[in-house]
Amino acid sequence: MAGRSVLAWAVRHRRPLLIGLGAAVLAVGTAALIGKAAGYARLLERLREADLRWLPLLAAGQVAAYLGYIMAYRATARVEGGPRLSFPLTTWIVGASFGAYAVANAVGALGVDYWALRRTGADHHAAFTRIVAFKTLEWAVFGLLVAALGGLVLAGAAPEVRREVAVAWLVAVPFCYVAGHFASSRDRVARLRRAGERGRARRLFADTIASVVIVRKILGRPFRHVEAVAGAGLYWFGDIVTLWAGLRAFDVDIGVIPLVLGYATGYAATMLPLPAGGVGGVDAAMTFALTLVGVPLGPALLGVFAYRFFNFWLPFIPGLIAGATVHAAYVRLPSVPHPAAGRPG
Repeated sequence: MAGRSVLAWAVRHRRPLLIGLGAAVLAVGTAALIGKAAGYARLLERLREADLRWLPLLAAGQVAAYLGYIMAYRATARVEGGPRLSFPLTTWIVGASFGAYAVANAVGALGVDYWALRRTGADHHAAFTRIVAFKTLEWAVFGLLVAALGGLVLAGAAPEVRREVAVAWLVAVPFCYVAGHFASSRDRVARLRRAGERGRARRLFADTIASVVIVRKILGRPFRHVEAVAGAGLYWFGDIVTLWAGLRAFDVDIGVIPLVLGYATGYAATMLPLPAGGVGGVDAAMTFALTLVGVPLGPALLGVFAYRFFNFWLPFIPGLIAGATVHAAYVRLPSVPHPAAGRPG
């Protein structure tokens, strides 16, 4: 009887299981390709010498990252009269979102976030703007740090970091800030809202700019929105600590500047709509990004796979379970209208 139950469960969830199996094959294939270039013998030797005392810090880093993510999500959702989500409910939403990311891609994860906010009473435009604002807030907080570290590299600090990496961030981050400031001025937002009533494409652009307005309000009054700002910072801190601990487990001694710049460069790949949570693509991008900041290829590969084990594979099954219970848990989301939720800013 138990065997039949397991078989029935496997049949019902065959798509996520197949995707998980495919993701594992991609991960192994990526490791095999990069490992060939790094030298299998040296990799196996380093693997045998791994310092397992770093495992608790790997786990602690991910706990901190998820806590920060949840804090930033619920704080961004309630800006300007948006839905107020309880911490347990937000945790479930984040878990379901990760499940969608694991079996689909970043777009699927954003779809779950959007659906959850719609259920809580936000209209289409408010839900969309808050989801975009949340992701924009993450990078707005992190981008300032990365750009500042890039400046230190050009000033002579961390000579092991390739200057091209620093220049890229020093160009990209200020450009995004200036463009966001220009596009989200009060008069321009008012004109975009009026123009948005005359077509879907214009409305989509207007909603995107409205999300930047939300981020400006959060960053303009960081003490008033301390949960959002602190949550975003805690998310990045926890995830970077996880990568650092993974590298230290394989005896890689890396400074703060190369660590953060290498992490940021590799993490940018997660923004692409790669299937199966970016397995393979993200692993390779993070590995080669670390080589740009002075980490040898073999240790970079091992450190990244230790990081991804805690960052992706350990939450994989809980994420699938949360994603599989989306419809069953629909009633848990409070369907309460929020008068101010339709017009952020």
